Amino acid sequence: MKKNDLKLLETAIGKNNEKLIHKKYSIPAFLFGPLYFAYRKCYFISFIFFIIGLLTGVLFTKVLNLSFLIPLFLLHLSYLYLFPILYKRNISKKIEKYKKDLSILKERGGVSVVGVIFSTILYSLITVCVVVSVAVLWKRQVHTNKLFFDTKGFAVADASGTVFIKQEKDKTCMMQIGPLNETGMHLMQYYYGFKEDFSNMEKETINKKTWYVNNQTSQEENFTTIYLYKEEKKTYIAKFYGKEEKDYALCQQDFNEVKESLKFK
Repeated sequence: MKKNDLKLLETAIGKNNEKLIHKKYSIPAFLFGPLYFAYRKCYFISFIFFIIGLLTGVLFTKVLNLSFLIPLFLLHLSYLYLFPILYKRNISKKIEKYKKDLSILKERGGVSVVGVIFSTILYSLITVCVVVSVAVLWKRQVHTNKLFFDTKGFAVADASGTVFIKQEKDKTCMMQIGPLNETGMHLMQYYYGFKEDFSNMEKETINKKTWYVNNQTSQEENFTTIYLYKEEKKTYIAKFYGKEEKDYALCQQDFNEVKESLKFK
């Protein structure tokens, strides 16, 4: 490397320029990830890696319901080797642009503690907004195993997460949706006339799946409609009921909206 080129690199890089010029990996990048890119004034690269990490976290924890630890480690492992490559390219562009004015080159290069602080605040705010937004959307699109449905304003009413309630001034609507064994309900105990083959029930197609409808309820629950779907060894139930007879009639529109959203993925 020519002496003049080395001088330009030293001016552009600043602290620890010798290590950054010759090393093919970066321990600080592995430890601090996008924030270390920000510290070295690679703000755009820092932001891109932050977004990748955030989206990967949402994908694994919410969509796939898996641990984020392994993909997080792999992302930081990539920073270990990508940082020297990307940083040198960034520095080369700055040198090419400002090589005629070393004072500007020094200002645009080097490190920035302020950049780290700003990035930390910005990334924290974005993370909070995304986490809250995903939580709200995920609450609306409730899922139990393979069964998905839109709660349509119903709120979870018990610890099992299968009972929902919607209370308004003139009505109280309730529903219970999920795999039968997880809802704590037993068909033979609650519903008269039930047979395992569903032969005595009416059929209704909901989102291309055949559900069986049972309007024969127990003496304790006079205002109830039951939808059942059997898949292999698992039976799913969607039970809609009102606290009183008048509630059941007033809740029909609410029940229909939830019922029409029932789907398997």
